[in-house]
Amino acid sequence: MLYGKICAVESKNPVMQEFWAGFAAFIKSFWNQAARQGFSIMLLIITNVGFIFWIDSLNSDMLRMRAEHRVEIMEVRNEYRGDIQRLRVVIDSLKNGLDDCNAARIRLEAQNATLLAFMKQKR
Repeated sequence: MLYGKICAVESKNPVMQEFWAGFAAFIKSFWNQAARQGFSIMLLIITNVGFIFWIDSLNSDMLRMRAEHRVEIMEVRNEYRGDIQRLRVVIDSLKNGLDDCNAARIRLEAQNATLLAFMKQKR
């Protein structure tokens, strides 16, 4: 019903009349040629073209996904490198703290030895 209304409205416009006439002639010539040359050959060609477009679509999807994964991997690498750098700073500060603790231990052992020697002299 809607098609009839569209055609009724467009039938007043001569440009649209020519367009629909040309479109109908194209469809008619397509089916006539298909009947003459064998519909199976044309169907095979159309199927192959569709298959090529499908493979091209898959290929472009795979390339897009690879690019997205590369970006994600680069982001993870940058985060990982930042974490490693922060851990190196923490390790360096812990090493400095350990060196300070060792120096304090050695100093306290020396003081303890001095105090023990002093206590032995007092006895």
